[in-house]
Amino acid sequence: MASFTHDTLMRPRNAAMICLVVSALAVISVSPAPAQVPPPSATPAKIIVNGTTSTAVDIKIVNVGQQIPDTYAGSKVKPTPGFQFYVSRHYAMKSNHAEDYVRMMLTMAELAYPHWVNVAGAEPPDPEKRMYVVCATDAQQMLEAMKSDTGLGMSGGYGGGITIWSNKSAYNYPSGTLLYHQRALMIHENLHMLQMIVFNSPGSEGFTFSGEQHVYDAAKKQLTVKCFDKAPINNWTDSGLTELRNNFVPFTSAVDKFWNDRGGPAVIYTQFLWRDPDRWLKWCVWRDEYYAGRLNGEPNSRLMADIFGPLENLNADWEKWIREQRNSFQYIDWGWEQDGNALVAYGYPKDPNYWSQTNLNYAPGEKMEYNPLRMDYPAEPHSPLVGAINQGTAQPSVGYVVDMSRGTGFGGMGLGLQDSRSMCQVVIAKGGVLVIDGADLGIARKEVPLISRLQEAANGTGQRYGVTMQIKPKQLAVTVRAGAPGGIVRQYTTVPITSDQYERLINKPMSIIARGGSPAITPFIDDQRPLRDYSKPAAPNFWRFDGMEQLATLYKAAWRLKDKAPQSLLQLKEDMLAAVDQAPNVQAAAVKAYERRILDVARDMRNCDADAQLKALALADLTGTAIFAGTATRFKDGNRVDASVTLQARLKDPVEATVRIAVSPKPIVAPPKPQRSPLVTYRPKQIDFSLPLPNAATLATTIELSWRGQTIEVPLTQSIAAPERKSRYR
Repeated sequence: MASFTHDTLMRPRNAAMICLVVSALAVISVSPAPAQVPPPSATPAKIIVNGTTSTAVDIKIVNVGQQIPDTYAGSKVKPTPGFQFYVSRHYAMKSNHAEDYVRMMLTMAELAYPHWVNVAGAEPPDPEKRMYVVCATDAQQMLEAMKSDTGLGMSGGYGGGITIWSNKSAYNYPSGTLLYHQRALMIHENLHMLQMIVFNSPGSEGFTFSGEQHVYDAAKKQLTVKCFDKAPINNWTDSGLTELRNNFVPFTSAVDKFWNDRGGPAVIYTQFLWRDPDRWLKWCVWRDEYYAGRLNGEPNSRLMADIFGPLENLNADWEKWIREQRNSFQYIDWGWEQDGNALVAYGYPKDPNYWSQTNLNYAPGEKMEYNPLRMDYPAEPHSPLVGAINQGTAQPSVGYVVDMSRGTGFGGMGLGLQDSRSMCQVVIAKGGVLVIDGADLGIARKEVPLISRLQEAANGTGQRYGVTMQIKPKQLAVTVRAGAPGGIVRQYTTVPITSDQYERLINKPMSIIARGGSPAITPFIDDQRPLRDYSKPAAPNFWRFDGMEQLATLYKAAWRLKDKAPQSLLQLKEDMLAAVDQAPNVQAAAVKAYERRILDVARDMRNCDADAQLKALALADLTGTAIFAGTATRFKDGNRVDASVTLQARLKDPVEATVRIAVSPKPIVAPPKPQRSPLVTYRPKQIDFSLPLPNAATLATTIELSWRGQTIEVPLTQSIAAPERKSRYR
């Protein structure tokens, strides 16, 4: 049995805090147990997908008690004492957690689901069957649940999560206090599970570690996945960039070292391939070849060179990319959640002499330009509690909003960060006091009691204060605001600074700091992120390009034909690629051009000077049909052969497939009748044959695809393996 674990850097700490944060996240109701388990169609998950972000509209979750749902785990799902079953649209969960926690986890699973379909390029085959996941309260309870289901007696906690082959299901428990980490475990293992169910492959750890990096906004019920730049640990971007800068690995070596590795460098490697349109589309070709089994018999470097071209040509881009990318956040001391753009402190640092701290790796004097990899999650609209934000000037200003409703100490930001802990603190302390403490810089500590009107205004808005810090050549000016729009109260304070202090404050990074309780701090810097309307759907890719799947078919066909590819195919591919990261009207025009030109491309491909079978496979690629041949195995009695082929449509275009089987030498019995089936987008169609073939040595399979009035025949030949052996079409 192969297992796939998820490492954890967390250790349990201040577990009571979980309850506080879970209560804020519990926003979708769980229905009481019904008489029967409702089918997936009766538990819809209505979600708006926009890029890599999902927003919940209505996710129905039902507690079905001890009734066992129908799942891909089959008969290997059993009741466990103390556990109950719950169902949502795509998942069935067995858990002994409180219902609000179950609700949160199933909500995360459903919000992540469309993005995992985008990564894998597939959904499970049966829309009326669920994937099975277990969420236990601790490692021992997880193992008890696993033993109930599978009979497996295993030891260890698996770092919080494991997806097992025995029933192609995911098992989780909270291996640390951070809810961020617990959510990451859940969606990480669910991506493994999806791939196991569809492709009989767990997928690369690079997929799952990169995919799990996320930001959740509890109030908006909004999840962004595949993040490059977010705050909480585990922060694979921070650790990966640091490691690769200290010990650079050329791309020619990285392809073999990192493609299925876990942790920071593997995430950087995967993000490098994902975050450029041309590399992403080539990665999609690589993904399909990986699922088809090519890496079972050859190194990844050979497959990558086949798809990307000479790997040496990517070395310079890889090295430059690592050098230029930045992580906005760096964890310094325990412990931080992220809720949308707010960082929520646990407020109890490991070092009792200091405070909880996450660095913000920008200086107030730094002028920033938009970078799609910076804080790549929905931006927070500017708060009226924070004044004008302006970086990169002689008198820069930055700010934050702090929610002190759960804070018992202080929360805010530090300026002029140096040597990890040395800074000028500008914080709001419990009891209504502004504290400016720059003793490390020679700026005397100043405590300013907030006026009663300001405190009353904050009390009326959930103890929320806005703080704006403007650094002038001779003074640090701080404005505190509170209250609802139209009734905002202000208080202004300054402290004198020297020229040296001024230079340090504008040129050194900032930090987010807190101590005591759980203050929530939302920093406001001039990061240039656009505000998007996430109530409107958009394609589930980084560029929100609605023609990405069509373009992917062009990439795969061009790769297949290589120097035999007709110019019309290459030109359409180039034109669509140029539109990927452009404005929506340019993207839409590219999709319309595809519709006008695609049949001419198909005609030119039919007439190109390529091998007939290669041409047929490329035409199948053009229809968006991925062909994954299974195994043909002779049974031990020698009188029967089982074979299968899986077809999967990636486009919304209607495609009908007919599969015919012939054998040689001529069999004693007639071959099976052709099987005809329409293909459903993203849902694989597996066609199985059981043949009484005592003398046959090979199978000849013909796949006929009907698409846009075209008929494409793809011939495949497969030798028949002896018992216990496997073979593949290619």
